[in-house]
Amino acid sequence: MFCFGAPATLRDRFRKLKDTASCDELMQDPYVFLEVVFDELYKVLDRTGWAISDIFGKIETRTLEMSRTPGKSTKEKLNFQGLHNLAKHTIYLRENCEAALATMSDLRDHHKATCGDRPTQSQECTKQALKYQETLFQSTQRRLASLDARISNLVQLSFHIVTQGDSRLMQSENQSMKTIAVMTLIFMPLSTVAGIFGTQFMELDEGPGNHITVSQDFWLLWLIAVPLTILVIVIWRVWYADAKRRLTDEIPRDAARFMGWKTLRQTLQGSDDTQKGGCSVMTREVSPDAKV
Repeated sequence: MFCFGAPATLRDRFRKLKDTASCDELMQDPYVFLEVVFDELYKVLDRTGWAISDIFGKIETRTLEMSRTPGKSTKEKLNFQGLHNLAKHTIYLRENCEAALATMSDLRDHHKATCGDRPTQSQECTKQALKYQETLFQSTQRRLASLDARISNLVQLSFHIVTQGDSRLMQSENQSMKTIAVMTLIFMPLSTVAGIFGTQFMELDEGPGNHITVSQDFWLLWLIAVPLTILVIVIWRVWYADAKRRLTDEIPRDAARFMGWKTLRQTLQGSDDTQKGGCSVMTREVSPDAKV
């Protein structure tokens, strides 16, 4: 029998078995060696499973405490890499446990066929020991399945916590932008009035009464400002239409960007088609009433 990577306790148990059992008894039922091997294998598997469970328990407790205050998730980073490693090792342990159970089942069947209908006392003890080992592996398999489900649940909870934290951070930033927008709206009329009165088209007379004199070319201010404002609105509208089409996948996202100028004709045609479609629908809806 060759055992690779076996613990030192397996060697000690083999030596102890040699001292407690005779050679004839061991030759009569050699399955006792396999029972010892499976027992040591179960101990290694069980210790590893409990070690992973202890590590996961600390992460689970910390994550559950963090779920009460999701806003702190932006400062305290969750260990997704650690959860992935724990899930990976749990999958490996479940695979080993299932392989051990399959081997144990075949071993019991072969041992039963070898012993026949009248097994000896040592063979009966080995039979009961193999059955007990199979029960231990089954219990460990169930515990590993539960641990795997808990890890999956915690990963989903961690994602939700991070999402809530990012959402609250965005709400805070939106509140800041809202404050800036309100302050801008408050001072915008004053800035506009101050800008108009600060132009060269208006002068304050230094004579008696301090009246304001408006230039006859005051209309030039509006002649330049109004078309420029319309141009800015058109540029914004074209850019917004291009961005909206990319978000709705009407335009491939990897396509070259032209600030919407390339899709300006499509945008205008789309609006015309929409208007025509609306008119045709209205005509179809009205025509039956007209016949009546």
